[in-house]
Formats: sequence, C-alpha cells, structure tokens
Amino acid sequence: MIEYFQIREKEELQELKGLTAKYNDLNFSFPSKYISKMEDILNSKNGYQLFAKDDKQIVGYISGAETIHPGYFTMYELFVDPVAQGKGIGSELTQRIFEYAKKKNLKGVITQTEFENIPAQRLYEKIGFVKIDNPEWTDGITYELKFAQNKK
Repeated sequence: MIEYFQIREKEELQELKGLTAKYNDLNFSFPSKYISKMEDILNSKNGYQLFAKDDKQIVGYISGAETIHPGYFTMYELFVDPVAQGKGIGSELTQRIFEYAKKKNLKGVITQTEFENIPAQRLYEKIGFVKIDNPEWTDGITYELKFAQNKK
C-alpha cells in the first residue's frame, strides 16, 4: 500500500535521512546536500513537496513552487521508481500538486523534462499538459497546464 505524505517544515526533512529511494540500479539515501536543496524549495513562495512511500522506501516524489513564472506553479521534480511506474503514483502526485496550486489561486502549472524522459512526457500529455515554446531552455520540452478560470 502506498502512503503519501507532505513535508511542510524543514525539521521534517531530517526524517528523510533514514529512508532510501531507488532509481533504476541506483539506491540512495537523503544526504545533507540534497536536504539543503529541499529546504530551498520549502522556503520558496508556495513551496510544496510530496512523497509516496511503500513499506520499505520512497517510491515517488514531487516538488515545486511559484518561482519562475509569476502566477504559475513550477513543478521541479517528479520521480517515480521505475518498478512502481504504471500504478498511478505519478498521476496521484501530479493531481495533488494541481489541487494545491488551485487552492493558491494560481493560473496553472509549468514543468520541463529532458528529451530522453519519455515516461514523463507520456504522463504529462496524458493528464493534459501541452508543449509550449521556451527559448530559454533548449535541453528538453517545456509543458504548461492552464486551469479553467472560475467565472462568477
């Protein structure tokens, strides 16, 4: 069973030190340097971090903040252990970020992925992201998902 938990305070990040995550054949823990980067996200405007954990390790992670494009939530990282892909974890993580961004009255979500990251591209397009032109980043694809505006 997958458990989802959000990190809200930098002190909570210290709890990650005992956990591991896996990406292909790479197993890693959460070293101080990486935790410091995660603290930067928490300190950003509307910073958000959410983890998916099975009984043994972290199997998914998503983070972002309102930073690069004013009025938009920028999704920095989306990670799902390849063994856990196809089980809805990536969709659940992104849906929770959308809910968070909508509560903050943001216009939508922007994200980027490398050209080689085909699983992320498929997921983003499946859930409604569209490719947008971004001459500032040429190492991959920039995606945008605009929220429907409430009309009163």
